[in-house]
Amino acid sequence: MRGKSAFAQMTNERNSDKWLLANHDSNANIYTISSGVTLADLYHDGDYRLLIGDIGFNGNPKLKVYQGTCLQCENLLVDIPCGVVVVHDDKPELTTSIIVASGSYLFVYRNLKPFFKYSLPPLETNQIELDAWTRFKDMRINIITLEEILINLRLEIGRRRLTSRSQMFLNLSPEMKNSFAESYKNQPLKKMNVITCMAALKKTVAELNAPSCLILGTENQDAYILEIDAYTILSTSTLPSVPVFIEANGLFDVEYRILFACRDANIYLIKRGYTSGRLCIQLNAHPVGLARIGSNIYVATMDQTLNIFTTKGNRIWNMKQMAPITTMEAIFLERQGLHIIAVALANKSVIFYNDRKCVDILYVNDIIIAMKFGRFGREDNTLIMVSKNGTLTVQILKRTAKFIPKDIDAIDGNRSTTNGKLIVPKKTKLFVDQTMREREQYLTIHKSFEHELMRLKLNAARTYVKALKSSLNPISLNNVDSIKLSAKVFGLGPIFQLCLELQSNNKDNVHNNLLMVFDYDFKIYRLERNVIRIAYLQSTNTNSYTNRVQCISELNLSDSIKIYILNKNEEVPLVTAVINMPRSEMENPEESNLSATESTQF
Repeated sequence: MRGKSAFAQMTNERNSDKWLLANHDSNANIYTISSGVTLADLYHDGDYRLLIGDIGFNGNPKLKVYQGTCLQCENLLVDIPCGVVVVHDDKPELTTSIIVASGSYLFVYRNLKPFFKYSLPPLETNQIELDAWTRFKDMRINIITLEEILINLRLEIGRRRLTSRSQMFLNLSPEMKNSFAESYKNQPLKKMNVITCMAALKKTVAELNAPSCLILGTENQDAYILEIDAYTILSTSTLPSVPVFIEANGLFDVEYRILFACRDANIYLIKRGYTSGRLCIQLNAHPVGLARIGSNIYVATMDQTLNIFTTKGNRIWNMKQMAPITTMEAIFLERQGLHIIAVALANKSVIFYNDRKCVDILYVNDIIIAMKFGRFGREDNTLIMVSKNGTLTVQILKRTAKFIPKDIDAIDGNRSTTNGKLIVPKKTKLFVDQTMREREQYLTIHKSFEHELMRLKLNAARTYVKALKSSLNPISLNNVDSIKLSAKVFGLGPIFQLCLELQSNNKDNVHNNLLMVFDYDFKIYRLERNVIRIAYLQSTNTNSYTNRVQCISELNLSDSIKIYILNKNEEVPLVTAVINMPRSEMENPEESNLSATESTQF
């Protein structure tokens, strides 16, 4: 083919070395979108056909089927197609059906012949609109009055809630409105639900030829899940806006999650049990492509940005492209285990991303408006591209191709290096944000720090004064009666041994008639002595005392024991110590071995 060789020579110098040009048909005259292109094994012979829902440059939509490089057949469509899917039915035998969504209908083809037409249930017509057309039919109002009623109704309820007849009537020129109204006044007025997008969802098992369900998005902001055996509606949900892209994963009989990209620049989630879509992602611009790989959601928007979101709606990465994005396609290479996103740009190039890295760039001779990757013929990795001028291009990925990250800025010298965001780790970004905050709000931070420091000093002083007044210290701070008390706990339980050491820090003062009082919970512990009398305490010596403690709690609880050192004739203690007793580890007292298990120094 001369056109093919000329195109190959023109792009040979700049083009990628990973792709082989299999077909370049500049006379195909195809005008479609990515959802209108699919690949399928129609006859289960291993030969995959290319199915295209052609909108048509001249207004004649068709369903075209390609076998290899040749056009096998084509079927006329009554309306513009918005999606083409292939589903399988295993009852009574494995059959393949081509379903084309066009207007308010689903056209089903088997063996490349029309088989069935399904119509969505009509919507409720506005009563004022119905009465206006009925009165015009009965010649009770003229064409001017009918137009005034419909214009006022459009301002009241919106253009989208009118029937297609009223919308078309209001868009016509004044000289054509009379003939249009006379032609359609005797036909029943119906408000049809127009399909805007369509996708397939596996029903029971995630196999290649397993039975599927259809997911439909409509102009009335409805989402339907359709069963293809009897074409009955299995589930109905409402959306806040009109859906334009659908991305589904999971199984209908088990668990599924469906993402709808809508015209209000938001993405909504529907799963089992949902009757309305829940907001998942808010975009900065309208979407032009939607794909999901694992737990990452890829969204291409009209502001030349490719975004990656998590399933919870958090954006983890975005990249400003060199030109506006026209379409996007997810690619899975089974042999290499790679998931790649192909992004077609308005500068006649296709950029391939593996996660967040550019791994390849493919240059074409025109703007790509539709792409599909899959098996075509008997080649596993084939990229189908439809350009703006109607050219059909088929590229085959080489089996020896390896995708290595590339620097886009080095490839395209005209691109500014500031367009791409630098990938910064989360901890580094947090540190930088904190540093910037400290630089901008240094005065507020310093005042807050001083305020908290003064509060800390005040609380410490209050606690110190309280300890002085109540003598809640293991060391007496009185210069006259300076006493130090230390305690140790020995034993595994339930019997413990308390070893206490008492020392006077004042060399000139001798203490007489001191009392060591034990305060504890009588329901948990039993002490051998509740009070120990100290007749004489000299500064040069350290007095040692012991007391036996038995845990009598049936629940094996532990508590604290307080020890007070006070003069015989005074109520305020000189020294206070609190011992946190350990939990008993043995049930029988005879099995207790006295060993140092815990030491508490006060």
